[in-house]
Amino acid sequence: RITDLTLNEVAELYFNKKLETIKKDFLNDYKDRFSLKSEDDLIDNPVFKKKAKHFKTYKNHYKNYVEVKEWELKQEFTRTKEKKEKLTKVGIKSYTKLGNTKIVDISKKDVEDWMLIIQKNMNLAQKTKHNIISLLRTILNFAVTEEYIDKSPFSKIKKEEFTKNPHNFRERLLDVDEMDLLMRELYKIKNKNSFHASL
Repeated sequence: RITDLTLNEVAELYFNKKLETIKKDFLNDYKDRFSLKSEDDLIDNPVFKKKAKHFKTYKNHYKNYVEVKEWELKQEFTRTKEKKEKLTKVGIKSYTKLGNTKIVDISKKDVEDWMLIIQKNMNLAQKTKHNIISLLRTILNFAVTEEYIDKSPFSKIKKEEFTKNPHNFRERLLDVDEMDLLMRELYKIKNKNSFHASL
């Protein structure tokens, strides 16, 4: 039943359809140029490989940031004060809850929680974060088009939320001239307040 489809299953349907569209469009656009007769001729075509590479990148984005295992454990060797090697297991954050959720049950909060995890990932460039979030939005829009759901959870999320970066700030020290200017302005405010207080 459609209502039993998980996000991972809908994503697979989306990627399959997207790949078929890419192949069809490529055959229509480059059939004469490369003497293409069927999809089998695309396998070794360098131009198609380049287009397919972008598709593969986005599919890997989904696999790595939505469809990953519930808990992955990586093993790290650390040294104690006694110089003895100690094996530790470090849990890597899971996104499985979202991927395995039925498409009809995914809420705005589910998406926002997931987005926050992606946005706080310091190992990803801001553009990559935006691409990952936009990909999920596209898949949920696909679910609407295919009538798996009535409305996408993204419809209630403001567009600026997609690119918000919680780490997009930096501390900066004032130089001597800026510090002098600041002190002068503070001194003016102090004198002005003292004047009003004496009235």
